[in-house]
This record gives sequence, structure tokens and C-alpha cells, in this order.
Amino acid sequence: MKKHLLLSILALCFIGLSNSSAQGFVKPSEGKAAIYFTRTVTFGSGMLIDIFDGEEYIAYSMGKGYSVYECEPGNHVFWVAAENTDFITADLEAGKVYIAQVYVYPGVMKGRISLVPNSATDAKLDGYNASLEIVKAESPKVMKEKTFEGRKAKFTKKKFMTVKMEGYKNNIEGKKEVPHISKEMAVEAKEFK
Repeated sequence: MKKHLLLSILALCFIGLSNSSAQGFVKPSEGKAAIYFTRTVTFGSGMLIDIFDGEEYIAYSMGKGYSVYECEPGNHVFWVAAENTDFITADLEAGKVYIAQVYVYPGVMKGRISLVPNSATDAKLDGYNASLEIVKAESPKVMKEKTFEGRKAKFTKKKFMTVKMEGYKNNIEGKKEVPHISKEMAVEAKEFK
């Protein structure tokens, strides 16, 4: 009897763990917004890409898949770094979910990258649909804590985020057109599990 009770408790724990990391779009925590960073193609899958929110290191991405970042609603500057650096701006609404797709393409020494807002309102839906498919088919990538902390410490020590954001403010902000995620670009409610 005790053995069956223990097995039942373990089964319930396992079910709870699987649901917490299950695939599909999930509403963000109360008062937060969420952005899904997707990589939908296998080209450059061995390349580790670092993702930032202003001067904060938030994630790394390696291979096809996606990661989820919950943040405060409002204005953000998200960017990725590899052989090049690419920026997008965002105005996020609490309780909403947004998508930014990470593209990798051939560069000189290593792959180049771009960060592209995805929305159902896009005239060309290929990226958006590919992002929907990958989120529905897979669980989010779980970052290795040691790798994340190591990369974050390296970037912080070098003042990498500060230097890049100063470059953005001095050379890009208000001077060049930067892709933007507006509040209206949220993932539609029908896409949630």
C-alpha cells in the first residue's frame, strides 16, 4: 500500500514538472510581459548567440528552439551579439506575449545574426508561422546555470553591455530605423494552450 502511495505521489510530481516545461505559449506572471526568442532553422545551430535587454544579459541561444524571457512591461531595447550586433526596440504590454526571431546567416569569420520582430499582422508570415510551430512542438530551452552565469560574468567584467548600449545611444537611436515590437504585435489568444 505504501509503495502504491509513493508511486502515485511521484507520478503527480512528474506530471507537475512536465506541465511546467511543456510546449506552447504560456501567459506571463501577473504584471509581467513575455518575449519568446525563437530560432527556427538549423543553419548555424552550433553557434551560441547571446541575448540582452539593454544592459542586462538575459539568455543565450544555441541551436533550433526557443527561450522565454519575462520582463517588466514598457520600453525595451533587445539585442543579440555574434560577429555583428543587432538591435530591436519594443513597447510591451503586461499580460501579453511577443516573439522575436533570431536569424543566423553566413558571415566572414562566424555567423552573422539579426533579430526580427514576429507578428500575425506581418504581411509575410513565414517567420511568424515557423515560430508558432516550434513553440507548439517543443519545450523551451533550459539554460545551463553555470554557462549562463559564466557568460554573464564575462560580459559584466568587460563592461560589454555598457559599451554596446552607449554605441546604440550614440550611433543608432534616433538616427537609424530599428525594427520595433509594438503592443499590438502580441501573440493572439487562440495560440495559447
